[in-house]
Amino acid sequence: MISKHMQSVYEADHFLDFLHGRIDSNRETRGYQSRLSEAAGCQRSFLSQVLHSSVLPTPDHALGMCSFWNLDTEETEYFLNLVQHARAQSPLLRKHLEKGLRDAKSRQRDIATRVKRPSPTLSHDALTEYYSAWYYAAIHIAAGLKRHVTAEFLSERLSLPLSVVTRVLKFLNGQGLVVQAGNRWQVTVSHLHLPKSSLLTRTNHLNWRQKAMDATHVGEDQGLRYSLVFSASRKDVEKIEKKILELIEETRKTIESSGEEDLVCFLCDYFPLIR
Repeated sequence: MISKHMQSVYEADHFLDFLHGRIDSNRETRGYQSRLSEAAGCQRSFLSQVLHSSVLPTPDHALGMCSFWNLDTEETEYFLNLVQHARAQSPLLRKHLEKGLRDAKSRQRDIATRVKRPSPTLSHDALTEYYSAWYYAAIHIAAGLKRHVTAEFLSERLSLPLSVVTRVLKFLNGQGLVVQAGNRWQVTVSHLHLPKSSLLTRTNHLNWRQKAMDATHVGEDQGLRYSLVFSASRKDVEKIEKKILELIEETRKTIESSGEEDLVCFLCDYFPLIR
């Protein structure tokens, strides 16, 4: 069973994993199992049998539990599919449900799915230009720094020709992402996020990784750089991936309430070589 520290339903491979995890994490909550069974529409004794794998809950029971836990629509669907999988009699149905569960887990690994913030609507041509080079995003976000951000300032600090900076600022201004006040530039919309399926995502990743490589070649020793190839169990690989996703979410939450003083690039690569 998954430990009581389990937080996400997507960590569960069997409905009992999540059920036991929720009960363990509320062990100190008086009357928790009684209230859970009431929400599920069953007797406390029936829930006890479920926990000991003597009987299986119905979809109605499962839906009541999801409501009690305040799971969202996608989480509820995942838990219901776990219950259906446990109840399935035919190999064909189990295989169908397993695919749905894998797909749901995969969607949760997509940062765009986890970062639920609206992005401004830009045309395909505008997005193509924005992600054509690293300095579009750098200039865009740098305009939000709490400094007197001018074209000359950006040119000097980003080591870019003034003509390039001026051209990019004009483009960003035309897209409503920055605004000019005198000779100073300020950001109006700071959040853009590409879905994993976008063809521009690969270009964006390559642009920033090339920028990171350029910084390494010129001997810049600021920041953190770490590379490691390792082997581990499938369970631990998934655990590490989960921690990385949680770090990304935590980082974004920190950024939202932070002051705009430094401009930083955060790159993260974690992928299987042999599976």
